[in-house]
Amino acid sequence: MINKKIIISAAVLSICCLFGFSFAENNFVTIASGGGTQNFNTTTLGQAIVFAQKTDRFIAKSGYASVLTTTKSNDITFTDETEKKTFETNVVPIKVKIETAKGQIDQIVYKVGNGENPNFDTIPAVEYSFTKGATVTFEKNIDFTEGQSTNQFWLWAQYKDGDAFDSSYIIITVNTEGTVTKEVKLESPDPLTGLASTDPVIKTSQFSVDLADVTISLYEGTSATGTPLYEVSTSDPEQKTVIFSEEDSCISYLNSAVLGAKLQPNKEYTLKFEFSNDTYEGFTATFKVLSGGIANVIPYPSPFNPKKQNVKIRYLLGQDARVTVKIYDKAGKIVSKVIQSEQRSAGTNEEEWNGRNYAGETLATGAYIVEIIANSSSGEDRRYTALAIVGK
Repeated sequence: MINKKIIISAAVLSICCLFGFSFAENNFVTIASGGGTQNFNTTTLGQAIVFAQKTDRFIAKSGYASVLTTTKSNDITFTDETEKKTFETNVVPIKVKIETAKGQIDQIVYKVGNGENPNFDTIPAVEYSFTKGATVTFEKNIDFTEGQSTNQFWLWAQYKDGDAFDSSYIIITVNTEGTVTKEVKLESPDPLTGLASTDPVIKTSQFSVDLADVTISLYEGTSATGTPLYEVSTSDPEQKTVIFSEEDSCISYLNSAVLGAKLQPNKEYTLKFEFSNDTYEGFTATFKVLSGGIANVIPYPSPFNPKKQNVKIRYLLGQDARVTVKIYDKAGKIVSKVIQSEQRSAGTNEEEWNGRNYAGETLATGAYIVEIIANSSSGEDRRYTALAIVGK
């Protein structure tokens, strides 16, 4: 692999040659160096300057690299001293303590990311004025008027130690819509049927660990009382990596993968979600466990009118499988194949059917049978249920 410092040095020399400068080693310093291991691609933060002249003719000046990769430095530390993360106004008093054990903090810029997932590449940076030193406190009211309930703030700092420069950053997430941003809903166990397989995927809708931590407790029975069978929490770094999906911003894990607590068929359990502050509302959910590779099949609405709507076929898989869904008439003849050997994940799945046969004709009013076949590493499972068509 080509060393990044060699590439940067070569770029500096090329620029020097273009402008006819003397490129004696003592005349130039590289300011786009990094000191950590976590890469972070910067955007245009200011004038792209990758060298400084130290003669009387040119004033030495640092700048922000617009095309280089900045490294998140281990030599700069950020302490977020913002009082809280939930505000009832759009103006938020951000306070961050920035420290370096090497030299002094030389420059600070920030970006206001309106919305939960802002595109920082398109946001202009603002330079922050301060007195340089080894410890600096960034303190400013940030206006998120153009944002949504959840917004992000990005702060970037650079230190100077002699001729050496290094940089790092912090991202702060805040809520500007009062006490509750949004309701966290449970996607699995299935909220429609209140059912789950013996090894369910516990999954929620979008959730931000930057705004609050959550503790999840599992109880046997229909209430969250007594001693829980287990508890997991995003405040625990080891558990957080298991139960929180950074990519989907949700809680998503296999129950048995966390603590090995296997659920028993035909028993009811209750999940309790408690959040560390009032950003999200806590809630409980009771569900019943069913056994089998295909735990349950629910077509809805049933009966349904194909002229007005489609029918959705909801089912629970105990594990990942290749799934086939067929529709039979009352004589046992296949009239439609909804999907054929398609990969589906463990947990709740849903297919949609328009009530038409192979020829594209709307089927007659009457009773029909839905067959679901799941082929997994454990073998083949089949389950059947009835649905009705009306209004033909």
